[in-house]
Amino acid sequence: MPINYTDELEKIAEEMSDRVIQAYSEVTNGLMELTEGKSAQEAAAILNEANVENLMAVKLAAVYLTFDKGVIAMLENTFSSVTLSESVLQGLLSDAKGYLSQTFINGTTSGMRQEIISGIVSGLEPSQ
Repeated sequence: MPINYTDELEKIAEEMSDRVIQAYSEVTNGLMELTEGKSAQEAAAILNEANVENLMAVKLAAVYLTFDKGVIAMLENTFSSVTLSESVLQGLLSDAKGYLSQTFINGTTSGMRQEIISGIVSGLEPSQ
């Protein structure tokens, strides 16, 4: 029975999405707790010292693992008339993960900091 790649891709994308949302939530909640009770100025200083990018990278490790497993499973079941070496495939996988990393981490951490500071200034609780 042939593999339905559309279903497989959708399953991988849903799992990755769930893990990304969970990572963002955990990092945001952790930073909110770290700055709880602080003035906006104190919170900004704390957030400027925190390496949010590294926190996100650690939290997103499971996302990359899911991505790797999904890509490998698909490649194992894909017919190609061209032979690709393992190093070429690893390079392509590494490039794709680099793009994901840039999108997931670099594209969101500054906004995350700003959102937390705005929440503190507005008097919101971490759950809000």
